[in-house]
Amino acid sequence: MLKHRLAAVAVCATGLMATGFTATPANALSTEGHQIKLQDNLCLDIPGGNAVIGAQIQQWGCNGTPAQQWNFVHVDSTHFLVQSAINTNLCINNWEGGDKTGNHIKLYNCANSGDGSFNWVYKGSGIQMQPRSAGVNCLDAWSGTGQGNEIRLYPCTDAPGENFV
Repeated sequence: MLKHRLAAVAVCATGLMATGFTATPANALSTEGHQIKLQDNLCLDIPGGNAVIGAQIQQWGCNGTPAQQWNFVHVDSTHFLVQSAINTNLCINNWEGGDKTGNHIKLYNCANSGDGSFNWVYKGSGIQMQPRSAGVNCLDAWSGTGQGNEIRLYPCTDAPGENFV
């Protein structure tokens, strides 16, 4: 059932994941070098392509640059790391940790931890990305859907700044 659900997400989320998105052994790359596009037609981006620890993830116009290329690394049947294609030692991370609204989403050393691994959740007709350490909050375009807005945690909703396509 899980493989079918993940395969359906892969088909619906073109540009986000390859159609072969299924559970793989820990630390095996399942998809490489893909943009992660939000429903507001902006992509997850590393400002200036400066992939260093602490770089704040933002949304930016999808442009195909390395700053918008991400690898999905499966850590179990439902969770994955979102690894920078520029610096494969760094992954998207729930910076302050836990399930607090407003937490920053920044780059940090890749780790299969509650704040460094994610899963897909479904609210309404949308698909949201949630840190394993969170039960209420998902990645969100903070302060609306404008270019350059930071990605932070916000309660999971069916909204353009949280829905991935």
